[in-house]
Amino acid sequence: MISPWLFDKILKIGIIIGCFWLIGTAFSVEPDGRGFGSHEQLGLEPCGYLKSHGHPCPTCGMTTSFAHTVRLQIPSALAANPAGTLLCLLCLVLPGILVHSMLTGEPVGRFFIGKWTGYWIFIALFIFGVSWTYKILTYG
Repeated sequence: MISPWLFDKILKIGIIIGCFWLIGTAFSVEPDGRGFGSHEQLGLEPCGYLKSHGHPCPTCGMTTSFAHTVRLQIPSALAANPAGTLLCLLCLVLPGILVHSMLTGEPVGRFFIGKWTGYWIFIALFIFGVSWTYKILTYG
């Protein structure tokens, strides 16, 4: 059985690697001028949801938003997908927070939780809902 201390370190290192992978992938694609579709440069299919429903899915523009954000094109990133912009910014700062936590032993939650304990999932769902609504209203 793996100790909780070791599991914590492995999990944090895995998240750091995941953040670097996402940021590296964002640098490897050019932002699509349509505000969505950059994922097609990675060999992925066009959005099936968009084809079948006629409006964007909740993650339409996420790759494009990441690609704009890592290039510091924040207005374009927000236009592509506001939630994607926030996620990319989180991926940029989270490795530093995790390394700090591993070196000092301070919990990661100290940076995020505070008074908002238990509300983060609702805040995240609200942000994604508003972002999707924005994408639907601005599509076309």
